[in-house]
Amino acid sequence: MGKKLLIFIFLHISYSASSQLDGSVLSFYSEMDKFHQIQNQRIVNGVEYRDLYRTINNKHSFLKGRDFQKALLFYNDQLFPEISIRYDFFRDIVVAKIQIENGQVYIIQLINDLLENFTVGQQKFINVTFDNKVFENGFYEILAKSDCASLLKKRRFRPLEKRDKSYMYYEFEEIDTQRIINISGNYIKASKKELIEMFPKNKGEIKEFYKKNRSLRKLNEDKFYQELTIILSKISCS
Repeated sequence: MGKKLLIFIFLHISYSASSQLDGSVLSFYSEMDKFHQIQNQRIVNGVEYRDLYRTINNKHSFLKGRDFQKALLFYNDQLFPEISIRYDFFRDIVVAKIQIENGQVYIIQLINDLLENFTVGQQKFINVTFDNKVFENGFYEILAKSDCASLLKKRRFRPLEKRDKSYMYYEFEEIDTQRIINISGNYIKASKKELIEMFPKNKGEIKEFYKKNRSLRKLNEDKFYQELTIILSKISCS
């Protein structure tokens, strides 16, 4: 039950989608059928990946570039420690690249509802579903976490259509960054106004933090809100 088995387990695509897939993917089913006899094999669903936005430079919407990155992920209630993935901020999807024993490579778009979290390097992302429509559901990077508070971040991009003499391509522009603070299960925007409304007794302390750390906020917003989250954690845990 080693690394090779994990790869085979990870690859299976649901037969219910077979009518929509081309011959190369159907042949993939045949390859996977050879391994159905493995005990306790978990069938993990995915869909055929299609790259909808051709890019030709570094103005893309992928985490750490267009190359696939080694990741640890928790998918369909199972941990997979070394899977090559690419996360697309704009489409909010994770794509896996798998090479099977005969050398064939398959590119699979994972199903978001089955992907609980994934980690690339030091960056961990979790799948969050909110009870209201104030915030966008999807994958958020965890910037800080304690027993009482955590800081989540989502980067948002938009595609810009470009043309040259021979073809069309896209460049992606980052339009904003959403930071959300989770305090004991309550999600609020990382803003001074909303924090003061939640902690009116600590209004002076919060205002003082913003005043003293203006330069840090301009230079490194992530660091600014990480330090703020530590303060809020102490307040909410006390």
